[in-house]
Amino acid sequence: MRYTLVHTLRERGLLPYFEADVDAIARLESELGAVGLPVVRSRKFMAMLNAIEVQIEDEYVDRTVTDSLFESLAIAARSIDSPAGETFRQRVEDCRKHVANRLSIRAVGGR
Repeated sequence: MRYTLVHTLRERGLLPYFEADVDAIARLESELGAVGLPVVRSRKFMAMLNAIEVQIEDEYVDRTVTDSLFESLAIAARSIDSPAGETFRQRVEDCRKHVANRLSIRAVGGR
């Protein structure tokens, strides 16, 4: 029921949805797929990415929470010991910077 309400509010334009910000997380999810982790490990990363997405998808953003989630994701990414892991760690940092920039733009009324 909760999802339906949120979905309905978004469709009616009553709850902003920041698709560009969510897309940045989707790109990071794709990068995670390229790392080739076992499912049991990649689930943990996906949970963190989902938590970040929930934080940034609408207008109710807590920057401290978002920053903490990105920090946790970066710490977890250090455990990936491979060239693909290094690429993923860089993508996490790139995404963190992108999202921080987007949130700053949104804070002053931009989309």
